[in-house]
Amino acid sequence: GHDSLTEVTGSNPYGSFGMSNGTAHNYVLAGGNILQLFTYASAISTVMSAGSLFVSFGAVAEHNTVCSSGRMNIYSSGLAKYSEISSGGYVFAEFFGTAMDVVVSSGGYLYVSNYGRATGVVVEPGGSCIGILGGAATSNNFSGYQLFSNGCMLAQTTVHSGGTCYLRYACSGSAITVASGALLNLQQNCEVGALSVADGARLEALSMCNISGIVADAGASVTLSNYCSATSAIIGSCGLLRAIYFCGVAGLTLAESAIASFFNSCQANQVSIGGTLTMISNCSAADVSIASGGLLQLLSSQCHATSVTVENGGSMILSRFGNATSVILSSGGFLYVAASASAFAVSSAAGASVTIETGGFIEYATIGE
Repeated sequence: GHDSLTEVTGSNPYGSFGMSNGTAHNYVLAGGNILQLFTYASAISTVMSAGSLFVSFGAVAEHNTVCSSGRMNIYSSGLAKYSEISSGGYVFAEFFGTAMDVVVSSGGYLYVSNYGRATGVVVEPGGSCIGILGGAATSNNFSGYQLFSNGCMLAQTTVHSGGTCYLRYACSGSAITVASGALLNLQQNCEVGALSVADGARLEALSMCNISGIVADAGASVTLSNYCSATSAIIGSCGLLRAIYFCGVAGLTLAESAIASFFNSCQANQVSIGGTLTMISNCSAADVSIASGGLLQLLSSQCHATSVTVENGGSMILSRFGNATSVILSSGGFLYVAASASAFAVSSAAGASVTIETGGFIEYATIGE
């Protein structure tokens, strides 16, 4: 603990070291040596090489270097600041211990678990940050491998090119940026908001995840699968959105040349289409606006759209066994109804174009203003 009476002086290959007024300076922990800090003790410029530093109960360790086979454990309100983790080094922040301003080099490992905290973490290519059981990480820059599971929280984080970040089993996140060449993968009941997905970046959500506030730049890729939902998703020009197996998107905007594909009982509501939205096999869309150059196509069987407005230059295609209700065609809008497809309550302005294959059906089609 904090001992104001004991003084220690000495030297090591890194220079002089000592301890005074409860603070250890320039210690080198090697050969299995251990230094324990607790009850508001402190250490400055500690090197761990095949040695261990324990920081707990209000103690603070600053400017730490964790080398190969070195280890630092931060727990019970302990705090470690300005740490560098080299290849083969390990840092554990757990049980309400906090790691602040940490650089994880290639081959280094930072673990945040059991309600431990990490903030200001930089994971370089080849480095790893792993969170489990309620760990939390904020204000991070990831370029290596990151895995968070079982109730962890991630916020104010950028996943840089070459970085991969996985959130699994009821994790949460907010204000996450996925840069070009990076991957953010969500699985099993995760809930994340305010996501920015850059050109060339990938966002994947699998198995009952909830996402809000997706902004995907031109060329970004977003995939939802197996009972996932998204609220307020903007897909930029040439961006891709895929929704597979019972997924739902509310508040979807597709920019010009953006492509969205929905498969197997997926839904889209409050949709603005400037690119292409394709629905296949028991999918549905509601409250849809199709702008000039936009296309909504219902392919395969039993797809349905309701409350659709087709603006000048927009198009809607109903393939076999597809159906639509409450369709408004503006002048210059286009509607195609294939054989065995149906369109009900269609209102068509002068200058609109309607094509019906033999066996197709339209009810209450009206020509005029």
